Amino acid sequence: MSRPRDSELSKRRRTMDRVLSAIIGSRVSTVASALRGGLSPNTADENGTTLLYQAAVQGETEIVRMLPDAGADPNQESHGLSEGLPLCAAACRGHTELVRLLLDRGADPNGIENGPMTALAWARWTKHPDTVELLLERGASLDPIADAAPPSD
Repeated sequence: MSRPRDSELSKRRRTMDRVLSAIIGSRVSTVASALRGGLSPNTADENGTTLLYQAAVQGETEIVRMLPDAGADPNQESHGLSEGLPLCAAACRGHTELVRLLLDRGADPNGIENGPMTALAWARWTKHPDTVELLLERGASLDPIADAAPPSD
């Protein structure tokens, strides 16, 4: 009796594998087709990797634009090994236009992933001055942890 459920789970895994491969291979139409077919844009694979995170890592501008427009949360953290926020992934790799796009779609410029790392910290650490400048212009804090702390009496 668990067979249909196993079959559905297997189908979902195959779909995610196909879509993540499409993102890596720049196959925009495959991603669009899966979304039209009912795939949630916030879906993560069995390792925790989200579609938007993978698209940000790959520098896929059209897919990064498509996913939030389809309802993907730009602040959803990807939980795969060494993964985190889409904005941090784009900033770390110096994908400045993707950073702009994610900010325009609602990404928090001070979102913190995997401990104290922010998009600004990643951009500074990996030496992407254009990305640093954009993040500062868009409200990124040099010390988001201190800025988020309630005032002490």
